[in-house]
Amino acid sequence: MKNTGLVMLGFVVLMQACAVLAKDVVTQQYAASKALLELSDAKSQYHADMEQVRLYMQRFAEARKQLAAAKKKAALSKTRYLRAKANFDNQEIALERAWKK
Repeated sequence: MKNTGLVMLGFVVLMQACAVLAKDVVTQQYAASKALLELSDAKSQYHADMEQVRLYMQRFAEARKQLAAAKKKAALSKTRYLRAKANFDNQEIALERAWKK
């Protein structure tokens, strides 16, 4: 009888240990699934952010080209303005001389 009690006690302890191990496995499976979802979400966000960076870099390159063209145009406009101003100043001086005669 004593042996039967020990066997039963051992069986109960073993069953409880199995239940604890099963709970650990379920907990670990849940944690692994949650980690996989986080990994998937992080990967998707990373790819979306990198695409955004690529688009910004493309726009930046286009803006640099536009800036260079605008600077060139502004330099030409400045040259035209300075020539026109010099011509006007000369014409004004000539007009003043004509009035003085």
